[in-house]
This record gives sequence, C-alpha cells and structure tokens, in this order.
Amino acid sequence: MQTIYFQKKSAEDCHLPVPEPSDVDRAGTVNFDDVKKELDKLYVQTAACERKVSKILSSSDEEHQQPLKERMQTFLEKAFAETRLQMENLERCKTKFQTTQKFFKFQPKSNNESEWPKEFFSLWQPFCTDFKDIWKKEQKFKMAEQKRLELMRKKINEFHEGKKNNFVLVKAKPTGLKAKLKRMSLPNTSKPVAT
Repeated sequence: MQTIYFQKKSAEDCHLPVPEPSDVDRAGTVNFDDVKKELDKLYVQTAACERKVSKILSSSDEEHQQPLKERMQTFLEKAFAETRLQMENLERCKTKFQTTQKFFKFQPKSNNESEWPKEFFSLWQPFCTDFKDIWKKEQKFKMAEQKRLELMRKKINEFHEGKKNNFVLVKAKPTGLKAKLKRMSLPNTSKPVAT
C-alpha cells in the first residue's frame, strides 16, 4: 500500500496517511461524559458572570458603565458562542465516533460507554505504530533510491558531455572507404561499361 502511495507522490511530499500513534493514544483517553460536564460547568460559570456584570451595571451610574459594559458584552457574547460551538463539536464528535464504531463493526466488551473510546483506539494504536515505522523505512528507501537515480543521471550526462567534447571531426580522405562508396553510388558516365 505504501509503495503505491509513494509512486504517486515524491518522498518529500508524502505525509503519514494514518494518525500519529500518540494522537491515537490520546484519543483513547477521551471521556465524552467528562467533557460534557466540563462544558456545562463552563456555561454555568459564564451565565453567573453575566448575572454579576448586569448586577454591577444596574447599581452604577450611566457615565461609569461604558468601558466595562462594552467590553463585558463582547466578552460574554464570545464566551457563550464559543461554549455553544464546543458543545456542538462534542455532539458531532460523539456521533462520528459511533458511526466509526458501526463502520468497523466494533463490539465493545464493557457496558460502560466511557470506556468505549479506550477499547476502540487500543486496537488501532499498534497498527498506527507499525504503519509509522514501516512508513519511515519506505521513505528512507525511496529517498535513497531517488538520490541513486539522480547520481546515475548525472554520471550519464557527464559521460555524454565527455563524449561530445572528445568528438573530433576529421576531413574525409579521398582514398578512404567513404569516398570509394560515394564514387560507386554516383553514376559514372565517363567510364565505358564492359560487355
């Protein structure tokens, strides 16, 4: 598989087509429930911050509100939007993980849903490690082969250049073979044909 991939691209342009083994290892430690709890906690803290800001703004004068009010509004809007975005990303990621499990027909051994990523990715981690090791060897081999081919091309070009430089034109001698063949091919009307 790697050889075919390398044939389509040069060795320098090729990137590892599977995830890094360390990334697969980290993906196995993900607990969707813990992440959801943290995001909910963050959302509650942001809402509490919003209440505190509105309380402070309601108790202060209009002229003293402006720098704080404007900055806090932009901060809170950004914080709520970012939290909602992360919640959507979490749900999308959870759905993709379940789809991937179904695609590979993965049957988890435990009933605890929080352990499923660890079980799933523990199967893929050795594959990714082996693939990466083989990948590096193939890349080294391919690069060495490219260097060898480059060197051979260079030597061939030097050889041809050397032959071109050593080539010396010599005038044809009137008594040489080429001259005799040329005379035979030209119709000679001056000599009578023997019968």
